[in-house]
Amino acid sequence: MNCQKLIDSGFNAFRVNDIPDNNQSSKRNANRKNSPYHLDVLNALFEMKQEGLIQSISTRNFPPSLLISALASGFDIVSNEVLGNLMNTDNIRSDSELGMLCKDAGLSRLISAPLGGGLFTQQYSGFNEWERVSASGKTKFRNLLDSCCKMQPEANSLQKWERYRTIMDGLQYLALKHQVTVQSIALRWLLQLNEGDIISVGSQLGMDFVEEQGGQPFDRQRNLREVFTFSLEEDDMELLCQVSGFASNASRDSDHEIDFANKALWM
Repeated sequence: MNCQKLIDSGFNAFRVNDIPDNNQSSKRNANRKNSPYHLDVLNALFEMKQEGLIQSISTRNFPPSLLISALASGFDIVSNEVLGNLMNTDNIRSDSELGMLCKDAGLSRLISAPLGGGLFTQQYSGFNEWERVSASGKTKFRNLLDSCCKMQPEANSLQKWERYRTIMDGLQYLALKHQVTVQSIALRWLLQLNEGDIISVGSQLGMDFVEEQGGQPFDRQRNLREVFTFSLEEDDMELLCQVSGFASNASRDSDHEIDFANKALWM
């Protein structure tokens, strides 16, 4: 069986065994994590890598148990993508099971949704009271929390909102202090944790050209570069660790210091 057929058979088998209930996404996600076909697909991908068809392999949301199985099978994985932000700090701890495994295996964590899908940007910074948020805004807020952040299942919407506002108040205070945007503060905090992780922030390619042609101004890339123009002080880091619940005394890896003066980071 060639590589493409093996991948197709693995995914088709996965779909057959998926839970056929469109209203229970959490059960489907749990079933995906327990799917027995991950290693088969990885094997097919690495055969394609050996043939020179692809350059490298990364995984997404692999739990430690599955990563251990993949590494024990001899698969050379570059990184594992996980969610990580100020309301989802478990995945970015260096002393967690995942953090220690990645460090021992020389595996990078690719931190996605560092801005919580937009929660930690200027877009929501002006909403100070839950009662004043529109019905559509509340729905979007709940969806972002469910998809990009980790909260206690028993917490109600108001409790989630209060925790979010505590974090946002800290971000706004530091943004005013350093004269930058709240998203720059949120990203800079992740970068200065020095955990050796890769921070992934989404953007839209080609928007600069649209702007040049007289379209709507698109400042996202320019705004994101702002993260390299300042640094958070020790008290600033402690403040964000406190409001996010991240243990500030968690071990640091000095081998992953970032040279913020490197202009190549600005590209």
